[in-house]
Amino acid sequence: TVVKTKAEVEELLRRVIANMDNFFGATIEVPISVEVTDERKLKRKLGIPLGTRDSQSMLILGVAINKKKKYSIILENGAPRISLIATFAHELTHIWQYIHWDSNKNFPECPKDKRLLIYEGMAKWVEIQYLYLIGETTVAAREERITRGRQDEYGIGFCIYESQYPLSRDA
Repeated sequence: TVVKTKAEVEELLRRVIANMDNFFGATIEVPISVEVTDERKLKRKLGIPLGTRDSQSMLILGVAINKKKKYSIILENGAPRISLIATFAHELTHIWQYIHWDSNKNFPECPKDKRLLIYEGMAKWVEIQYLYLIGETTVAAREERITRGRQDEYGIGFCIYESQYPLSRDA
C-alpha cells in the first residue's frame, strides 16, 4: 500500500481537501505545495534529532508550513496509503488554522505556551475523526487509543478537544 509516485500523493491530497470540506466545512482554497523527502532530511529541517522516533504512532512524520502565506506540506517518503491520508488530514487542519486563525485575536486569554494544545488537539481530533468517517475504524480506534495515552500537546490537546466535540465513531 506504499504510495510511490508524486501523482498518487497529489491525488490523495486533492481527495482529502475535498473531504475536509464535505465532512467538516473546512474549505481550503489556497495553493499547497507538497514535498516528499527522506526521514533524515525532514528531521534536519525540523530540528529533530535523527535518532528520535515516535514508536507508538502509526503515522509518518509530516509538517505543514506557512511561509508568508505560501503553504506547503513536507512528508516523509515511503508511506503506506492510510498513513499518508491521516497525515494529510492532520496537516491540512494546520493549514486551515493558518488561514483562519490569528492566535492573538482568537485566543487572547490563552497563554502562548498553551496554544499548541489547541492547535495540535484539534489536528489530532480531525485526523482521527477523518479516519472514522472514511471507514478506517480499526486504524482510527488504534490511533485514538494511542493518542489518549500520550502526555504531550497531541494527547492532552486531543482529550480537551474531544471532551467538547465527541468523536462520531459510526461511519
